[in-house]
Amino acid sequence: MQSPIVLRQTVLLGDGLTGVNRVISLLRQRRYDVRSVAAEVARPDGHEVTWLTFVISACTEADAALLAERLLRLPTVLCVSEIQ
Repeated sequence: MQSPIVLRQTVLLGDGLTGVNRVISLLRQRRYDVRSVAAEVARPDGHEVTWLTFVISACTEADAALLAERLLRLPTVLCVSEIQ
């Protein structure tokens, strides 16, 4: 059995707070061991309002890859990146 790692991800979202709620719902439904979630307004191109969500969770490397795939399936998620 793999030991858990601390995973830090940023998730760029469209669809405002609705998108943030969808991400949080996915984390809760799949029972990820979330340590922290934070969201803030970001404007990467200066026109559309997007949200940047920071997620810190404890999971195995396989679960980390699966989480990224699941997040990218949400229509509101624009990109997912891991913070080193």
